[in-house]
Amino acid sequence: MIASDLVAKAPADGYTLLWGTASALTINPALYNKTSFDPAKAFAPVALLGSVLHVLVASDALGVRTTQALLQKAKQQPGQLTYASVGNGTSTHLEMELLKKMAEVDIVHVPYKGSTAAMVDLLGGRVDVMFDPLGTLSPHLKTGRLVPLGVTSARRSTLLPDVPSLAEAGLPGYEVIPWVGLLAPAGTSPVIVERLNSAANQALASTDLKSTFTAQGVETLGGSAAAFSSFMRKDLEGWKKGVKDTGVKPE
Repeated sequence: MIASDLVAKAPADGYTLLWGTASALTINPALYNKTSFDPAKAFAPVALLGSVLHVLVASDALGVRTTQALLQKAKQQPGQLTYASVGNGTSTHLEMELLKKMAEVDIVHVPYKGSTAAMVDLLGGRVDVMFDPLGTLSPHLKTGRLVPLGVTSARRSTLLPDVPSLAEAGLPGYEVIPWVGLLAPAGTSPVIVERLNSAANQALASTDLKSTFTAQGVETLGGSAAAFSSFMRKDLEGWKKGVKDTGVKPE
């Protein structure tokens, strides 16, 4: 939020840019009544760079291999299964609350202060399931200690093609896109925005950047500045609805 606030107040000359995330620019504004900036007014969206693939995983000790098996177990044992998040109000918290709401299951939230502590307990079987980025999960998926159940994208990802989307796995309409994008301060000249957008799309087309993104579990996106602006507005409205529907409150 500090970086977002800094860029929001910076001169609109194209020299100060923000590597923006869904967490800072659509989730937090939907969750908190007051933020130091209005994302719809404070920035000139430049380019949607990529989508960070989030995966629902289960501890191998839980003994489930599919989303349907998890939901069946949760319905048979209401309030007995647990899920970790990297903190209250984070995307990993909201993703599971949306799943719980849609599937009508009761899985107990165990918030942690960051991914490392949550991962230790998930690997140890002290909590049952968790959403986390693919880049963090990859080593544990390879060893089989964690079982991938579904991805939050609307369709299967090329980064994890054998794992179904949650929508495909029995939760139609489930979609969360933890995006990253490039933004300039509001008031930046459209000519400058277009020039920056062109440079960003050129970079996204490079093999080196695609390889770097893939290694980090990020799918490259790109597109026009106008399309990114429209996407941000829809994402913010979607999170406002999600926060209202789930009843999640910030700490």
